[in-house]
Amino acid sequence: WVIIPVILVALCDFAIETSSARVWDMVKVDVPKHDVLVRITARQFAWSFTYAGEDGVLDTDDDFSNVGELHIPRDKVVRFQLESLDVLHSFFVPAMRLKQDVVPGRSIPGWFDANKEGRYEIACAELCGSAHTQMRAVLVVDSPENFASWTRTVAAQRALATPEVQ
Repeated sequence: WVIIPVILVALCDFAIETSSARVWDMVKVDVPKHDVLVRITARQFAWSFTYAGEDGVLDTDDDFSNVGELHIPRDKVVRFQLESLDVLHSFFVPAMRLKQDVVPGRSIPGWFDANKEGRYEIACAELCGSAHTQMRAVLVVDSPENFASWTRTVAAQRALATPEVQ
């Protein structure tokens, strides 16, 4: 009476593992070519977003940042790197069913694409301190044209704020 349930549970486990491996590969291994690259940084109690500039590489002179709003173009692949400056956090966009833990000292990659324009809540889903409930931001899904206009505006503001060194 013990052997048969053990065999049935093992068969179910094997079936679940086999089907979930395909999904894991689709989400974490077979990453499509991205259109936007952004570093999402969590810290008590805010989200900041650093976009790769024209060169498409982070940590270069043409990068630009934004706090509190993550702008992305509709129907484009967005690749992100999650990082935490202090404690555990969890990047959570309920409307997209997107949730990923953010661990201090690690850069956690991921990607998504949004197909509906709008403004969506970003929250921290990991208790991270006394102001955890106030750690919110907004995901703004723009048309590709509006996103391009927004990036030009932010880049121009950055250029005005950063004087050239001669």
